[in-house]
Amino acid sequence: MLTGSWELTATIWDAQTGRELRTLKGHSAAVNSVSFSPDGKFVLTGSKDGTSKIWDVETGQELLTLVSFKESEDWLVYTPEGLFDGSAAAREKVCYRVGGGLNVVPVDRFFRSCYRPGLLKEIFEGKRPKPDADYFKANPPVVKIVSPEEGTNTTTPRVTIVAEATDQGGGVLTPWLKHNGIPVEVDALPQRIGNRVRREFPIALVAGENQIEVVSATSDGNWESEPARITITYNRSIEKPELYLLAVGIGDYKEDALDLQFPAKDAKAIAKLFEERSQGLYEKTHITTLTDEDATKGAIREALRKIQEQAKAEDVVVLFLAGHGKVIHTRYRFLTADFTRSETGTFESDVRSHSLPDDELAELVGGVKA
Repeated sequence: MLTGSWELTATIWDAQTGRELRTLKGHSAAVNSVSFSPDGKFVLTGSKDGTSKIWDVETGQELLTLVSFKESEDWLVYTPEGLFDGSAAAREKVCYRVGGGLNVVPVDRFFRSCYRPGLLKEIFEGKRPKPDADYFKANPPVVKIVSPEEGTNTTTPRVTIVAEATDQGGGVLTPWLKHNGIPVEVDALPQRIGNRVRREFPIALVAGENQIEVVSATSDGNWESEPARITITYNRSIEKPELYLLAVGIGDYKEDALDLQFPAKDAKAIAKLFEERSQGLYEKTHITTLTDEDATKGAIREALRKIQEQAKAEDVVVLFLAGHGKVIHTRYRFLTADFTRSETGTFESDVRSHSLPDDELAELVGGVKA
C-alpha cells in the first residue's frame, strides 16, 4: 500500500500487517498523488512543490525528479547527483543551488558534463548512471567584456571584442564568443595574466543590433560561467540577406532493409517550397538538394563546407535532414546513403563508418557565419 501526506513524505506500507516499510523523503511540499509502476519496482509521487519523483521500491532511494510547465510542453528530469535531460527552454528555467546559500545556476551551465539524453529511459531500465566527478565543488570563472562598451554605436564594419575570464578556484578555460547566437572561431591566442585569461575576437558586424556573448568555464570544462553580454549597433542600411538551403533526404539505402518511403520526397518538397516562397524575401537563394545515393557522408560534408565559405553573417542558412538516425553511447548519428553492413565489423562500427555524428554536424553548422 502507498500513501502521501501533508508532512512532505510518501509511505510504503505492508497491506496485510499495516507495518511501515519505507518513508520517501525529498519533496518540499505536500505529496498529493502516489502510484506504483505496473511492475511494482518504482513509485511515482506528485507534490504541490510542482515536481514528481521516481523512487526505488526496494531501497526507498530517490532516483529522478521530473519538472513540467503548465504554460508549455517544456520538461526536465534530473537525478540527485545532477545528471539531467530535458527541453532547451526548461534547461534555462530550472536551476541547481550550488554550495548552499543563494548561489543558483541554470542546469544548462553543466551541459557538457551532466546532460544525458535518454536519462528517464535508463532509470526505468534499472540503470543508475552517475556523473564522472563532483562538478559542483569549485566555482566557475567570472567573465567580463573589457571593450567595447555596452551600447556602442559604430559605422565601422569590423570591431575587436576584448574579454577577460578570472579564475574563481576551479581553473579557467580560454573564453569563447557567440555573435547573435552563433559561435565565432578566431585564431588569436589567449593571454594568461596571473589568474586571468584575456582574449581578442575580431568580428564582422551585421547591420543593426549585434548581440555579443562571451563565456568561459572551469579548467575541466564542466561548469560554464555566467555569460558576459553587450549589444553593438552597426549603423548601416540593412540589405536583404541571401538564403542557403541544404536539403538531405535518404530513403534508398544500400541496405534495402533500411529503405524509407518519404525522406527523398520530403527533401525535394522542402527545396521547392523555399524556392517558390522565398522570392522577394532574399537577395539570392542557394539551394542544394542531396537525395538517396547522392547523400553520402562526403557529399554532405562538402555541401556544408561550401556554405561555410560563402554565407555571410547576415544571411540565413537552413539545414534539413531526413533519414535514419542512431544513438550510440549518447551520441546521435545521421546514417548516410553509403551505410552498409560489413562482413567483419559490428553494427556499431558500421554505423560509425557511414554516418555523421551530432558533434561533427554541430561543428560544420557552427562554422557558418550566418
